[in-house]
Amino acid sequence: MKKVLVIVITGCVLFINHGIRAVAAEDDGLPLSALEGTYSFTAHGSQFLCVKDTPPFPFAKCGSPGTIGLPFTLVDVGTSTSSNGTSCSTFTETDSDLPVDISPPFVGVLDLLRI
Repeated sequence: MKKVLVIVITGCVLFINHGIRAVAAEDDGLPLSALEGTYSFTAHGSQFLCVKDTPPFPFAKCGSPGTIGLPFTLVDVGTSTSSNGTSCSTFTETDSDLPVDISPPFVGVLDLLRI
C-alpha cells in the first residue's frame, strides 16, 4: 500500500512540475497592445489631514501641539484610454467633510497624460 501511495505522489509531483515548466517556458508576458482601449474606474475612501490651527493652516504632524484634524470622504469617477504605450486619464474627485456639515464639498477634475 505504501508503494502505491509513493508512486502516485511521485507521479503527481512530476506531472505538476512538468506542467509548471511548460507554462513558464511559453509565457512571453502580456503584450502592451492587449491592454489598449478605454477603461472606467471608481474609487471611494477616506482621508485624515492634520493642519496647524492658525492661518494659513499648513500641514502638520498629527498629535503635535496646536494642530487640528480634518476627516474627509473621497469619491473618484473617471476614464482612461491607452494606445501605443500612451495613456490619457481624466477623473473627477469629490471631497466631503466627515461628519457632513455646512461647508460645501470640494470637486476637482484632474487630467493625466502618460507617455
